Amino acid sequence: MKLSKEERKRIIDEPGMKWGEWARFVLLKYWYIFFSFLIDIGIPIQYLENYEFLGTRFAYYQLIISLLIEPILIYAEIRIYKLLFPTVKDTVS
Repeated sequence: MKLSKEERKRIIDEPGMKWGEWARFVLLKYWYIFFSFLIDIGIPIQYLENYEFLGTRFAYYQLIISLLIEPILIYAEIRIYKLLFPTVKDTVS
């Protein structure tokens, strides 16, 4: 596929985002999702790892409470994600 002179000039004049902008606007989304996933998994796992060590009902109750808090935490993460990275549908309202 050959580009015309006008298309080449347009591509050279408007190369797109610089790497810093790309890191802020594109890569940051994936890092936010990754770290949110680590937090969501890490909270219940820390109680599962310590359950044999503690071996009490208190550790069991901590696990139950952490699992009950997870939906609230996930809801907050989704709201923060939508606040940080709005889509066109969110901004046109």
